[in-house]
Amino acid sequence: MQDTFRIGDAYHIDPSLNRVTGPNGITRLEPKVMQVLVCLAAQAGQVVSKDRLFRAAWADTAVTDDVLTRAISELRRLFDDDPKQPWVIETIPKGGYRLIAPVNDPQAAESVPNAVVTADPRPNRVLVATLSSAVVIAVTAGWFFRPGREVKTPASPQLVLLTMLRGLETCPTFSPDGTQIAFSWNGEKEDNFDIYVKFVGSSEVRRVTTDPAADVSPAWSPDGRQIAFVRARSALPDSGGTIQLVSPLGGADRKLSDFRVNADGPDSTPIAWSPDGRWVAASRDIANADAGISVIPVSGGTPRALTHATAPAWHSGVAFSPDGRRLAYASCGGMKTDLPACDVYVVDLGSDFVPVPPPRRLTNQGMAIHGLAWTRDGSSIVYDTAGRGPYYLWRVMADGAHEPERIEVAGFGSSRPATVLSRDRLAFQRRLPTLGVYRVWPGHMPEPVLVSPAFDFEPDFSPDGQRLAFSSRRSGDAVEIWLASADGSNPQQLTHGAGPRRAPAWSPDGRRIAFESMRADGHYDVWVMYSDGSALRQLTTDPGDDKAPTWSRDGKRIYFSSDRGGGRDIWWVPAGGGPVARVTHGGSGVIAREVFDGSAIVYQTAEGDSPLVMLPLSGGPARQLVECVRYMGYIAGKGLAIGAAGIYYGPCGSGPQSSIHLIDPATGRDREVGSVSDPFFLSGLAISPDGNSILVHRGAETSDLVLLENFR
Repeated sequence: MQDTFRIGDAYHIDPSLNRVTGPNGITRLEPKVMQVLVCLAAQAGQVVSKDRLFRAAWADTAVTDDVLTRAISELRRLFDDDPKQPWVIETIPKGGYRLIAPVNDPQAAESVPNAVVTADPRPNRVLVATLSSAVVIAVTAGWFFRPGREVKTPASPQLVLLTMLRGLETCPTFSPDGTQIAFSWNGEKEDNFDIYVKFVGSSEVRRVTTDPAADVSPAWSPDGRQIAFVRARSALPDSGGTIQLVSPLGGADRKLSDFRVNADGPDSTPIAWSPDGRWVAASRDIANADAGISVIPVSGGTPRALTHATAPAWHSGVAFSPDGRRLAYASCGGMKTDLPACDVYVVDLGSDFVPVPPPRRLTNQGMAIHGLAWTRDGSSIVYDTAGRGPYYLWRVMADGAHEPERIEVAGFGSSRPATVLSRDRLAFQRRLPTLGVYRVWPGHMPEPVLVSPAFDFEPDFSPDGQRLAFSSRRSGDAVEIWLASADGSNPQQLTHGAGPRRAPAWSPDGRRIAFESMRADGHYDVWVMYSDGSALRQLTTDPGDDKAPTWSRDGKRIYFSSDRGGGRDIWWVPAGGGPVARVTHGGSGVIAREVFDGSAIVYQTAEGDSPLVMLPLSGGPARQLVECVRYMGYIAGKGLAIGAAGIYYGPCGSGPQSSIHLIDPATGRDREVGSVSDPFFLSGLAISPDGNSILVHRGAETSDLVLLENFR
């Protein structure tokens, strides 16, 4: 059921657009939530098991029951459905769910000849249309399945995990026969990237290179005898690297040429063999004035430029079409939302791979691209993108006839695609940085509070200590504001926008939540909403960045950090909206919080390790409280937190262990109250109202290789 249909008389459902039109206007549903609704509507009146719903919406993803529970809650909120007295979705204990509202297809009566619409809403037009379609299918099947005719049904795509090693496995490339994969892995000790090879379906891996430098971005030669790869000469970004050649069986490697390529550890630029095996194409180091794509002769000789890119633009992600007549690459120029803004281009190639201009632009997304690969038949290009969220795989037709389509089955975090001419296979890396929230207190091990396969961060306790507002990427694409119980249970999504929406902060009465929201141009504004996610209101509209909102103790003001006046300073806006007012001047204030009695604000003086100062709200100069507070990156700027006992912060210092200090602003007494060690860190501190719980973050990253069988 992918055509439009109705729930009752008031709700019009359009699955193709993930859109519901109802009494309150248009609502956009997450794709997975829409798939749950479509599955229930297709079997209206019948009990649909949880397993059936999981297969419908999360067939290729391992998820827990709370994901489905959240989807059902979203639908009930949309339809104003009471689970105790439902009119739309009924919960069947130990059975599943049943859609009990009338389901009507507004197009069925017109599309089915002589359709009969009964007065009973249950066997409605959807059923009539389905039965009529079944007759057509049955008649057609009678011809296709007549005796003597063999029918071959294309196998459906299937995800297979290729590697699940300790550390990071990246940059897959197929052997020409598609039975082996070469890849880069940082090893059991996670201390250096080298090239490894394994057979598809085998758990054994063979190490091919052993150099102390990082060996990344392998590319298997068309004859199967060599693997080209990038050796990054420095761990520093943009330091350049060289192309090396090695046998898949291992042994000594040799440098192809002194040509310097883009090299940035595991994210180094992909390289590609020409189909005839005579050339290796690569992106020139972006430190060069011309950071285009060149081909290096394998037999020796001078590299030759194929494309030209004048700084600050550069080209990367090179891939030859199967017939060698076209070259696909990513053209990047400038930054967008802190990532490169890239698009896919194709240029025709003449004899001896001489480009025939002009190149053709196939996409207009302006997002970071790490890798490209042609489909086996040469009709389209698979590539990865990351904008405001994680990487995804996309496909675009090589003739530019259609808009790009996301390859949903690959899932989020997918990048560096690789294909092979001999089989319907697509390999890629699924790299998932994760961020979780943990509770710490003296004498105890850190205890997980908010942990998921996505990002959970920036927690803020409600004034009664019973709930947590937090930022999360659990919904998939963008960061949104979520709500959970103080122990992390019962998570629910509050915002549903283009995102990112983050840095939630509770009002003192617990009724509202302020947060920052990114606009389409990549800049932020301050918003506020009720704690149930309703009545969203934008409070600031300056072209610059207004970020990290916090409340005054009386709930009348919202402080925020803004660069609108030149440099980053502290401003405030009335909680109900209105003119803003400046608090600090000269770029001397970031991330402000009122002390517990509301008499002053405290803030760090710069973005980075810097002093902590206190500014009286009654007037007078700011005075320094702490000489240096660790900044540790921007996570809502929460390098400090306010509690009844004083100000919690992390002092500057080096080493894997970070101490948590508490200072009384009235007396200046400063003492250590806890500590954490890597991979835990203090940015994003939150203190429960009773002072018994300190929340910190834990960062981690996984990267495995995945195979999509039967990819066409």
